[in-house]
Amino acid sequence: VAVAAKTGGSGVGAALGVNLVFNSVTAVADTAIITSGSTIDIGSKSQEVLVSVTLGGAGGEKFALGGSISVGVTMSTVEAKVVGTSDLDATGDVKINANDSTTVVLVAGGFAGSGKTAIGVAASTVYEQNTILANIDASSVTSTGGKVSVISGIAPPTTPADPSKIAIGTSSAVMPTFGSSQVVNLTIAGAGAGKVAVGVAISANIINNTIDASITSASTVISYGNVALSAIDASVIDALALGATGAGKVAVGAALSANVITNKIRTTISGGSTVLAGLNGAGAVVNSSATVSLDATSSSIIRALGIGVSGGGDVAVSVTALGNGVANTVTSIVSDSTVKAGGDVTITAQDVAPNILPSWMLSADDQKDMDAALAGSPIDLNANILAVMVSVAGSGKVAVGVGMMGNVVTNTVKADIIDSTVLAGLNATTLAIENAAADVYLTALSRTGIIAISVGVGASGQVAVSATGFGNVITNSVDASITGASTTVKSGGLIDLTAKDQSHITSVGLSIAASGSTAISAIIGVNVVTNTVDSLISGATVKSGTSLDVSAESTSTIFGFAGGVAASGSTAVQITMAGNVVTNKTRAVVTNS
Repeated sequence: VAVAAKTGGSGVGAALGVNLVFNSVTAVADTAIITSGSTIDIGSKSQEVLVSVTLGGAGGEKFALGGSISVGVTMSTVEAKVVGTSDLDATGDVKINANDSTTVVLVAGGFAGSGKTAIGVAASTVYEQNTILANIDASSVTSTGGKVSVISGIAPPTTPADPSKIAIGTSSAVMPTFGSSQVVNLTIAGAGAGKVAVGVAISANIINNTIDASITSASTVISYGNVALSAIDASVIDALALGATGAGKVAVGAALSANVITNKIRTTISGGSTVLAGLNGAGAVVNSSATVSLDATSSSIIRALGIGVSGGGDVAVSVTALGNGVANTVTSIVSDSTVKAGGDVTITAQDVAPNILPSWMLSADDQKDMDAALAGSPIDLNANILAVMVSVAGSGKVAVGVGMMGNVVTNTVKADIIDSTVLAGLNATTLAIENAAADVYLTALSRTGIIAISVGVGASGQVAVSATGFGNVITNSVDASITGASTTVKSGGLIDLTAKDQSHITSVGLSIAASGSTAISAIIGVNVVTNTVDSLISGATVKSGTSLDVSAESTSTIFGFAGGVAASGSTAVQITMAGNVVTNKTRAVVTNS
């Protein structure tokens, strides 16, 4: 905290805060032989909490400058690994678990007050890049009486989602209630002066994590029970940027905010690895409930509020700019490997938008009641981006309010089998069906959303101008596929490939100008949804014991409102231009198979 005050002259107060977190946490079995009569648990866990408050204030009779800069950087590596031709044998469960939970809270404020000129500036940024890895590499893991779990990120839900229901909707997908990464950034700038006041708040936040659960490099995993790979993330950015000023003559207030989440969440069986669940040494099914599952799930959200407010006796200018982007890659892939289970094989990749209301705001019962009340309505409170932008300018003579906002969601979601052998419910040696209820599910699901509200207001005694522009874009790639000439997929029951996208944009834009003489109000905006959804079998051998379902579905909704008001004693001009575009490509294809 820095504060400066001076009478009869100038005051300058500046504060700088730099916060760095670099952690490396590793639990590893390397060229190890471990035998247990019960369980084996290799776990690595990291929890970081960073709280920083940086305030700069100044007061002076003629001139005052108050500023603050706050920087937070976290870069951690959390690994749980079995590597180097290690051999793990247990009669009970074997668990490889890497978990990280990072919370960053940054508060930056710049305040100034002066009889003549005051400038308040606050700038803050958070950059988070964590790598969370749970991996079995070039090693052997066996559980003769339990299950094998490879978990990265957040532990999976206690009750897993039913794959048969995921294929037709998302109601059964149990999402995490807390985030593996959470950033809270409050950036506030304020200035008050007798003549000229300027307040500028700038905020930038980035989360760029890699969450990986994998079996690689010719590893062998054998389990009497389930084999589960899980990579789950729920990153959150909450950002507020506020620039407020008041002056006897000229006031300028600006708030600028940019927020980005670009995570890679993946589960993988690759590199010539072999995974067996519920089979004996001869390949016969001995546990029809033993499943092999790969689950990569992302549920990230940005909640951003940008406010610019200015009030001046002669001239007031308010500028607010807000930009948000979510670009996650979520993949579950079996490549160049062999997977055989006595029960189901499920390969799931999903990016599902959470509720915009934080979990602490509503109890579970209240949440259910609200969901029931909104069912069937055009209101959807699930979104990856919630953005609210407000720009207000008021003056005795001239007032100008400008607001600009852009939001983009561009996710890649893939559930693939490539050049591999996958058997469910079959004898691994004879290929005879021994469990007719064993199914194979490949599900790629994207349920994304943007909720954006932009408001611009200008009011003055003579000239008032309010200009608002916004753009919201969703462009996802969703793919469920079985490909490769060497690929064989067989099941005792159903084989189901589902690629599904559900995208929605809810956008409200309003521009208001009021003046005693001249008022000009303009709002220009566009909403675009352009997704590619593919469900594909190409060049592969696929045989089901009952039915084969290959489906691709795209459901896109845009709910948009753009309006403007201009009122004056003499001349009023109002311009509204808004466009909405949906252009999706959806394919379900079986070819050369």
